[in-house]
This record gives sequence, structure tokens and C-alpha cells, in this order.
Amino acid sequence: MIRREVRERSTEELIEEYPIADRLTNWFFRVVEVSNNAWRAEGSDRWGRKVSRNGGDPDTLLEACIADARSIAREEEHPPASSEQKAKCTICDQYVQNIEIHGPEQLRRIVATLQTAVGEGQLEAAVAESALIDLPAFSDLDLSDTLPDILAYRLECTACGRGFELSCECYHGAGGHWRPA
Repeated sequence: MIRREVRERSTEELIEEYPIADRLTNWFFRVVEVSNNAWRAEGSDRWGRKVSRNGGDPDTLLEACIADARSIAREEEHPPASSEQKAKCTICDQYVQNIEIHGPEQLRRIVATLQTAVGEGQLEAAVAESALIDLPAFSDLDLSDTLPDILAYRLECTACGRGFELSCECYHGAGGHWRPA
């Protein structure tokens, strides 16, 4: 393995290249139009770690980059658990299931259970992102109202970092799943 020393870059040096500096501590971002109506959002931290997204909406791309950088920063604060630690997690073991969703009532029960887990701090909903659909934040889903046509969310255990996936085509209320990611 080749190792090289990583030099911490100064704020002035980073701002020249990445002028958006007020969104996440120690991270700097930029958005550039790479072609007609085609955008790239990029970010770098002081130690050279980078994130980037490409697409058609510069604001959405920037928010996605910031979410990616936030995820990297969170991993630094709380390193991911080993697969052995995840296998023994007392917080999320109860959610480690493969459930096929067959109807709207089953979907609403699952979402209610997961919203409770998020509210209690057991699971954390990742940023909803899709190039094709506009999803509300997971905690903003109102089960007494009509759900969006499609749900696609990633949740993570706050203790071990294990990921889970909730996906359903709500228009018909079926054709979805809850499972470990």
C-alpha cells in the first residue's frame, strides 16, 4: 500500500476553488455548468476528501453534495461498526427483516413503526433523493393523508450504521419492500 502525507488546506486556498463555504463546517462547495443545462456540484474538505453530483438542477445537486459530505463527517465522528458489531446490534436487530409490502394498510403500519423508531432516535432517515420524483422528508410523511405515488427511503441505525431500505409504489399500495440495504 502506498501512503502519502495529506496536508491540511487553508480556508483561503479552498475558497478560491470552492467559493461556497458557509454550508458545512470544514467543507467547501462549488456548482458549475459543464454543458448547456448540465450541472456539477462538487465539494472538498480541508484534507482533500471530495464529493460530487451531476444533473440538471444545481440547487438539488448542491444539497445532495452537502448531504454526502455530512455523511462523511458523521462517519468520522462515529466510525462505521464492523459487520460483527452490526450482527449484534441491540437497537436495529428488531428491524432486520425482509418484508414484501402487499397493501396500503401494511405500508402505513410499517411507516408508522419506522417513524416511531426515528422519533425515538433508533433509526435516522437519510436525505430523500431521486432524479425522477420529489420526495418529502421521511418524518413529514402524513399517514392520515394521501401518500406520494412512490416511496423510496434509506434509514440507518444510529448505533451501528446498518442501512435499511423502504420502497413502495403507493399508487396501488403494493409492490414494495422493507429490507436491510
